[in-house]
Amino acid sequence: MAIPKIEGFLQAIREQPENNDIRLILYDLLEDNGLPLLTKFLRGAAALNNLQGDERERQIASLTTLLRENPSWRGDNNINIFILQIDTLQIDRGNNPVINIIVRAEILDQNPILFVDERVGDIRARDLLLLLAPYSSVRVREVDMENIENVLKNSASAGILNLAINEDLGDAEVRILAASPHLAGLTSLNLADNGIGTGGAVALAASPHLTRLTRLDVEFNDIGYVGATALAASPHLAGLTGLYIGHNGIGTVGAAALATSPYLARLTHLALGHNEIGDVGAAALATSPLLARLTHLDVAANGLGAAGVATLAASPYLAQLTSLNLWGNRLSDAGTTTIAASPLLARLTHLDVGGNGIGNTGTTALAASPHLAGLTGLYIGHNLIGTVGAAALATSPYLARLTHLALGYNEIGDAGAAALAASSYLTCLTNLDVESNGIGTEGAVAIAQSSQLSGLTSLNVARNRLNEAGWAALREINNRVSAGGERLEVHYRSDSRRLEEDEPQKVRSWQRRVVDETNKGAPDPTGMFPQI
Repeated sequence: MAIPKIEGFLQAIREQPENNDIRLILYDLLEDNGLPLLTKFLRGAAALNNLQGDERERQIASLTTLLRENPSWRGDNNINIFILQIDTLQIDRGNNPVINIIVRAEILDQNPILFVDERVGDIRARDLLLLLAPYSSVRVREVDMENIENVLKNSASAGILNLAINEDLGDAEVRILAASPHLAGLTSLNLADNGIGTGGAVALAASPHLTRLTRLDVEFNDIGYVGATALAASPHLAGLTGLYIGHNGIGTVGAAALATSPYLARLTHLALGHNEIGDVGAAALATSPLLARLTHLDVAANGLGAAGVATLAASPYLAQLTSLNLWGNRLSDAGTTTIAASPLLARLTHLDVGGNGIGNTGTTALAASPHLAGLTGLYIGHNLIGTVGAAALATSPYLARLTHLALGYNEIGDAGAAALAASSYLTCLTNLDVESNGIGTEGAVAIAQSSQLSGLTSLNVARNRLNEAGWAALREINNRVSAGGERLEVHYRSDSRRLEEDEPQKVRSWQRRVVDETNKGAPDPTGMFPQI
């Protein structure tokens, strides 16, 4: 069923695309027609235009909470919109076939985004793009290159700034894409996982239509060091502030090309994970004055040892970092101690050192570091941390700002869980992951009954050794509402065959999200850390 009067508003937006007052009036119409949550998101996003500093951060936090607490809803006019879950929004225009598109809201780089996933080339859904702009993006899948050109043309006319194509294009079609003048208005282009090789990367680098880009994502391709070098040498990409180039096999040579590029001097976000850059590549990054604006650096799973980490920690050019991802390298206790001792990392708010063979010594060094007192997120799972390390974290006055602590796949046991539960410094925690830590009923009860952890909204206790008393304690706190008004969600998977076989109804009755087995061993399986 069509929303009454919407055509007139859409026409007004076409004629005056910069007039947000029209959109604000239109939001009232949406709310009156069964879309209150979408309307709330759009209004909140629009308000950001007039906010700065702490006020803007609070508004972003409010929008994030809205997304987290409302995973789905149904409108009154056969419109389904799923927040944070991909599903179908259907628009039926008279006798025309139903157009299936997908709307997904999220916070991307501290900005509100609505992704519109087009599954057809003939976009009558461009009206929806007009409606959601300037917060909307287009994500293209399951269409041929001719229809992608139609998508580009209509997106350009709607003023869409963010485009994502997940279509396994390959080099030949990327060359066609790069030549399209309809790319000229884009500020964000996502071509992740498209089978792009060296030729496609070279074509993108040579495109004169990408000069407005501030964000480019080519992760999960195969551009190699030649493709990385071409991108680094492109004057057309000099406006980039975010470059996502992980999983591309660029190696040491590619890392060095990026580090020495005068065209990438505006970068604030650089994602280089899974590229085999090694200690030499890390040194190239660390010694580059051209990367002095970086605030987010991802060098996960790159074969870095203690020496490579030491060069990063000692770099005066990386002193602006607020997020550092070192997951899956070879830090050990020695590299971790080096990080803890660096005053140049004092701006960090998020640190990921998971999967690095870190034991109690390295953990204690992190906990004792005054330079890490600004951390709000610490991921230290998949290591060798025992009770002593957990106790060090729990008794650290420097970790009092933590809201997210991921300790999964260590061996802290009941004593470590009890230390966390009794901590007078971890009272700001909202997300705690202690999956697979040898915790029994005693530790689970300590966490469940902890007044210090009353602010939790997410607790992951999967794959521990709990009996019925432990599960009962967790059932008591599942869905508990915190002082801030947020509901606690307990994530679990029972290791007990008795619970799974004898009491399936009781287990299924919990309102919870089951942690997927496929996440075992994956970087940041809890999703607690922001993608940069």
